[in-house]
Amino acid sequence: MVIQNHFKLASVQDDSECIDTVKTPYSSAVGSVMYAMISTRPDLAYAIGLVSRFMSIPGSVHWEAVKWLLRYIKGSHDLSLVYTKGKDLSVIVTVIQIMVETWIGKGLLVDTFSQ
Repeated sequence: MVIQNHFKLASVQDDSECIDTVKTPYSSAVGSVMYAMISTRPDLAYAIGLVSRFMSIPGSVHWEAVKWLLRYIKGSHDLSLVYTKGKDLSVIVTVIQIMVETWIGKGLLVDTFSQ
């Protein structure tokens, strides 16, 4: 996921660009995604870092970025980290292989090794 290819996020320059934070759950959405990122989704860290910079005065482009991020999560809800007990890394390697195959299947990752 590369959010900077979709959005050029900058501070709001004009009041007309601001969103109504009473009607739009910007802070709540960012907080919820941050919780998911901390728990099991480190792939969201960069994107959530970007959109959380604009919590005080979010603009419409920032809200569009958060909605895009939520759609990304919905499309990749089957991806997560699995923590195991012990020193056996075979489970972790299997999970990583499944994640990579899923990303390639969804077009989120390009397989350059097989070409």
